[in-house]
Amino acid sequence: MQQESPSNNLTGAAESIVTMEKDGSLLHVQIWHGKKTLIRRRLVYGTMVEELIIGSAIHKRQYKRA
Repeated sequence: MQQESPSNNLTGAAESIVTMEKDGSLLHVQIWHGKKTLIRRRLVYGTMVEELIIGSAIHKRQYKRA
């Protein structure tokens, strides 16, 4: 964690850094084509909540176990 590593996203090559925040959430930062994407994942009462942040746009998803 906290080490930059190469990865791929839908637009091609990106640099990724994943860190664990003090509240226990995972913060995944992707830098690609001069842009930055933040993906925050955390558990809330057994449900994984994912926030995708690009600029001022925020997209939220929830994943529940079947």
